[in-house]
Amino acid sequence: MSAPTRACVCAFTALALVCLGSASSDEPVGQREVTFDIRQVMKETHRPEEDFLQREMDLSEILADFKETHRPEDFLQRELDPSEFLGDIKDEPSPGFSPRASRPHDVVPALQYNVQFPLARPSSANIGSICLHGDHRPRYPKSFFPVSGFGVHKREGDAVNTLEAWFTTCCGQNQTEEALLCCATQAWEKSIKHFCKVGFSIKAPHFHCCKRNSSEVLPCFDSSAPNPDYNPSEELPVQPVPPKAKFNFDPSSCPETSVTPLNIREGKKGNKEKKQATSLKVDLDFPLAVPTDSNVESICRNLKLRPRYNTKCLKGLSYKLVAHQAQSINHLEKGFKLCCRKKEGVLPCVQQSWRQEMNKFCSSCKSKSIDFPCCDDGVKFECFESLSKDPYYNKTDSLSLSDVCDTHKIIMKRSLVGFPLKSVVNKCCHLSPTERSACVPQSVKELFEATCSSRKSPRPAVRLCCRLSSAECFNKVLMGAITKASAQKNKKRCPVS
Repeated sequence: MSAPTRACVCAFTALALVCLGSASSDEPVGQREVTFDIRQVMKETHRPEEDFLQREMDLSEILADFKETHRPEDFLQRELDPSEFLGDIKDEPSPGFSPRASRPHDVVPALQYNVQFPLARPSSANIGSICLHGDHRPRYPKSFFPVSGFGVHKREGDAVNTLEAWFTTCCGQNQTEEALLCCATQAWEKSIKHFCKVGFSIKAPHFHCCKRNSSEVLPCFDSSAPNPDYNPSEELPVQPVPPKAKFNFDPSSCPETSVTPLNIREGKKGNKEKKQATSLKVDLDFPLAVPTDSNVESICRNLKLRPRYNTKCLKGLSYKLVAHQAQSINHLEKGFKLCCRKKEGVLPCVQQSWRQEMNKFCSSCKSKSIDFPCCDDGVKFECFESLSKDPYYNKTDSLSLSDVCDTHKIIMKRSLVGFPLKSVVNKCCHLSPTERSACVPQSVKELFEATCSSRKSPRPAVRLCCRLSSAECFNKVLMGAITKASAQKNKKRCPVS
């Protein structure tokens, strides 16, 4: 017999004896025979023993049941197993409590603090978006995170804030696309080194790319980027966050090209002070490559497709070197034109023209006190050969949709298209060349949709594009107008924008 059963039996036995004693005070209790069925009594006042012991009960149910049917001392006499009332608590903990916590706390979803990290390596394919959509990508100020916790995400957010601020510095400088890309790449690499260095200096989980071999760290970060094209993801412009580290662009570490500012020496002879030239947005390829058997055909075939330059726009000390380079290219292209008219001996002729022009260029640099690396201590032809960026003369003055900014007046005056270009011009043509190249295609697409949805009937060529729902067809119509307008314009362009 179990302990609870024994307790109940004893209690009822004592109760029966007291009742009998009070009923008859004349007779001794021990002399009277008392008969009762203990099983019947327990059946009427209690649930079966096996039900009570085997059934899983809630603590509140146990207390309520004993409050109604038992005296307090009965409840105290029963031995309770803690598993009977703690089982449910262990299985379904309260969302406001932690098993080891001393006080309740809020449960914060981790996804609420997701950070778009890391950022991709800048390239010629995404540098336009980096600058154009910088204020429509997320930032992570202190208010984005709770006061405590989320240390890993906070460091990632700081890295994004810092690099985006450095990108803004690069995009705000007046420099060519090559120099802009070099600046952005330097900023990206420095931000990664800083992020990994900070991570290893503290006791915290490390980003997996930081633990790679030195040669694999940068490719790992680049391949892990969630937004490699730097597309905008924020509807409204975001507020910039000041960077926690400084960044200074070093142009000397970029590939040596004509877009890198050179030192110009001014003053009388003997004055060794050099003044750094102003950083310019130069659209000029200097020097032209040395003529060879492999490129002489391209020299003559693409003669009319290569640009010529207007030097009247280049005034002032800052433009001195650029003006000198532009004049040299114009002279050399003129010499090439004369050589290409010959039926025989074209290669020796163009080679001689090239060497003569390089000699003239260095002589002029000396007389104008201009420093150029290939002209130190006389002309160095091998140096000029190594600086050329188009050894096969394949790069031509090709047109793009962005040229609508230079030709839109002629296009509209000659009615070369049957739709207005004012919206594209107002939206994009005041931007820098890099931003303009990303803005114009999108604006032309919007113009195509507006033209086709208008009640006004467009010209047959445009009407066909609308019928086909082809934006590419619409672009071809506009490119045809740009080509015609460029031929009518037929002017030398300024090598500095």
